[in-house]
Amino acid sequence: MEKNDEAEGTLQRFLNRMTDLLCLNLITLALCLPVITAGASLTAMHFVLLKMVRGQEGYIVPTFMRSFRKNLRQAVIIWTVMLLYGLFALANLTGIVRGEVSAPVWLAALLGISVLTEYLLALYIFPLLSRYENTIAHTLSNALTLVFRKPLLTIAMAVITAVPFVLLTRVRAALPPVLLLGLSVPGYACAALYDPLFKRIEGTGSGDFPEQADDNGQTPQSG
Repeated sequence: MEKNDEAEGTLQRFLNRMTDLLCLNLITLALCLPVITAGASLTAMHFVLLKMVRGQEGYIVPTFMRSFRKNLRQAVIIWTVMLLYGLFALANLTGIVRGEVSAPVWLAALLGISVLTEYLLALYIFPLLSRYENTIAHTLSNALTLVFRKPLLTIAMAVITAVPFVLLTRVRAALPPVLLLGLSVPGYACAALYDPLFKRIEGTGSGDFPEQADDNGQTPQSG
């Protein structure tokens, strides 16, 4: 009897978590649609996800909107720069690969590396922005530091976040589940991975950024 109760409790917790992730995914997607606010939406999503991982979550929508409003200005600036450069680099890289643009191989390689680096940076930028109060320059600097200093974590997060995009290109039936859970579920898995790192940062100041500890000290956001 106790085993049945425990199984039912585990199932109920799982269903509750999936419901929360579904709600979070939908509000994140909705606020990504204006495009310009996508960065703020992803930032707010990570704010909620880290609280979920730490068992500190409250009401999903109010918590999300609080972070969205608080980080809107910085997130819009960062996202706009990343989006414009990403589109520029991808357009030129595509043109070179298709033979529509004449350019040396090294330029194509450089563009490819820059696009990949931007993608890897995004894995850390929005979680860092959601959790810590810092300048835009230091947030970018810290994200770049983590990309290269935590290669295994970076690769794991890159693979996890790429899964929905791969599914969309390979499996037609994947569209509904990706729309419903394609942002929040991979994000939740990533939050579980970077949570120990963030706890270390919060416990030792800016210990993961020793080169600029005085400048890049992380101050956790309240709320």
